[in-house]
Amino acid sequence: MATTTANVPRLHRSDELLSRDECEAVLRRTCFGHLALTRDGYVDVLPIRFAYVESWLYFQADPALRDVIMHHPWVVLSVNELRDVSHVGSVIVRGGCYATGDTGSDVADAKAMRGIVALRDRVTIGRSAEAHTERTSTVFRVYADEIQGTIVFVPCPAGERVYDEVELQLLRERARTHAHEGPRRRRG
Repeated sequence: MATTTANVPRLHRSDELLSRDECEAVLRRTCFGHLALTRDGYVDVLPIRFAYVESWLYFQADPALRDVIMHHPWVVLSVNELRDVSHVGSVIVRGGCYATGDTGSDVADAKAMRGIVALRDRVTIGRSAEAHTERTSTVFRVYADEIQGTIVFVPCPAGERVYDEVELQLLRERARTHAHEGPRRRRG
């Protein structure tokens, strides 16, 4: 049974908890995240490009990553989405990796093919499709068994830019509200 935001323990305070529907919307809007897995007794994190289709995440794995997944199929995907100057939406997905071929049923194979096509059809900047002369990766899919999402107050400017007075005032107000109210559940 899928775990929802309501029953996954939170490790930090946040402004808002996202519902599963809101988390899935973030996953459909974004295409980049960080995949955490275990490798050689250590936790490793890799940047990946993905597509989210029908409760499954699809991503490519080179031969080395494919070998790791075969031995340790449980992974976590972290996705972040900038909401405004002081808030970041964060979605965490936990699940097991599965092959996209020979799933055991025609229905599941068709669903996997839709995910592969969605991943392939994502816009790729900087590399052309013609650059691939041989198959160098395999597409894996992760069932989004557990999804947890929050919108987190992040009081730091992006890059080298300094906050202006309006932003500073907004941050002060949000910090006061955040300190007094604590986390709250989003309705919807």
